[in-house]
Amino acid sequence: MAGSKPTLENQLRKMFAGPGSGLPCSYCHELIQPGDVEYEIVELGADGLQARQPALRVHMRCYRLWSAAQGR
Repeated sequence: MAGSKPTLENQLRKMFAGPGSGLPCSYCHELIQPGDVEYEIVELGADGLQARQPALRVHMRCYRLWSAAQGR
């Protein structure tokens, strides 16, 4: 897992989980396969509406690593 790890500027966020989309993980950059669980983490604006869609797409295991690194 080389390179910089993703960060979110805003603490307001929503998270969704579902089957992998086949797109790359924002954390490890490997493809998230349909058999994997994919988390989509979306930042919210000050008004509570989505600022970006999605901010991050990550594997379940990568979410755990990212979350621990964020101190959550």
